[in-house]
Amino acid sequence: MAQKPFSPSAVLEALKATIPEVLSEARQKDERLRPILLSDVAIVLAGAGFVDRALQIAGQLTEKFRPFALSSIAEKMAEAGLFDRALQVAESIPDSSSRARLRVLFSVAEAMAEAGLFDRALQVAESIVEEDSRARAIASVAQAMAKAGDERAFAVFERAVQVAQKARDAMTLRFIVEAMAEARLFDHALQVTQAIADGHEKVMALLATAMEMAKTGDERAPALFDQALQVARQAKVPPITLCSLAEGLVEAGFLDRALQVAQEITEAHERFYALCAVAEAMAKAGDERATHLFDCAVQVAQADDEADPSTALSHAVEVMAKVGFLDRALQVARKITDERERYQALLSIAKELAKAGAEPSAIAVFDQALQIARTSKEVEDLQQEVAWGMAEVGLFNRAIQLARETCCPLTLRLIVEEMARQGELERAFELAQQIDDTLSRFHALVAIVEALRETGMIR
Repeated sequence: MAQKPFSPSAVLEALKATIPEVLSEARQKDERLRPILLSDVAIVLAGAGFVDRALQIAGQLTEKFRPFALSSIAEKMAEAGLFDRALQVAESIPDSSSRARLRVLFSVAEAMAEAGLFDRALQVAESIVEEDSRARAIASVAQAMAKAGDERAFAVFERAVQVAQKARDAMTLRFIVEAMAEARLFDHALQVTQAIADGHEKVMALLATAMEMAKTGDERAPALFDQALQVARQAKVPPITLCSLAEGLVEAGFLDRALQVAQEITEAHERFYALCAVAEAMAKAGDERATHLFDCAVQVAQADDEADPSTALSHAVEVMAKVGFLDRALQVARKITDERERYQALLSIAKELAKAGAEPSAIAVFDQALQIARTSKEVEDLQQEVAWGMAEVGLFNRAIQLARETCCPLTLRLIVEEMARQGELERAFELAQQIDDTLSRFHALVAIVEALRETGMIR
């Protein structure tokens, strides 16, 4: 492929030239892979703005694959504001694939509401047959109306509640409570919460409202957090609910309360994650208790007789590295016995070292992860992940060098995508043109086109 200098039009031309190639290659695959690849190409093209070509490809798929492809393309249309066309595509999806059509209608209703087309959005939401999904769609429209200051929002929320109560679905009622809370309709959110019978969903609804109250400085927030904890105790909710409650208290800044809840959790796995969340928040706040709390979390993981501590310790390392406890993170990483988890821990540390400007140290730790990768049964996947991690933190030359050493076009594609995300569009285009594998080059060029659209350089 002859190298072309970077320009938005050159990128578009390169992508258009690749489309026939990638379709030809996809059609030569066996019956199992062919429809999967064609569906993927169609969806990706729709996201890049080639809607007509995407629909043409999707229309040639078998009945098994066509509904998913069409619904995904229609969702891309809705995101781009092509509402009428998205609804037309939804109508073309057969009755046997009602879930696919439902996805489109929900997406269109949300996108219309975000665009301020409230009456049309409500019309689409009301057309959804399944009551739980209809209630959620109506609530999403109401939330957008409330944000826009539309006085009808409360009445629309009431309609959502009415539909949800017919569906008898506690999770849907919680969804509506969360939407009401985000719209700052706290009293109404609390009224709806009273109708939720399921203990877990009720706690999560109270938690969502308390968190939004805390953001606005509402004095009722602490008492509502306490009420959520009281309900959790009475309903004997699963440990994961208490973990979520602790994490919500952390996010709201009630660290002492969060620590109290974390210490109440009897199940080691969830207690560990709750302690990590509190320790992370304390570290960010400069609270000296963070170090001790991280140590407590590590001890909980190591003492858990029901699970290998490696996964938990890898998570602890990731959190420690994120808040700058890099030396401690390295110490814990060395204790991880499972090589795959130690590899992940080292990757987390290397990326955080690079972000902190310690490039030589970051490269040294990346190399440690690479040593594990090269002795693994998953050598290709792990080497690819190291290269991607390097690209994420801007070490593009190192990442490209590794990709070329391993002769992996997919790795080059991931590096191009990362370059595009970081605004290195000219360099991304140069590298994309060097990718020999047609499918990888296609995805790389699409990533650049999407980045150009986001920056307004092409429409």
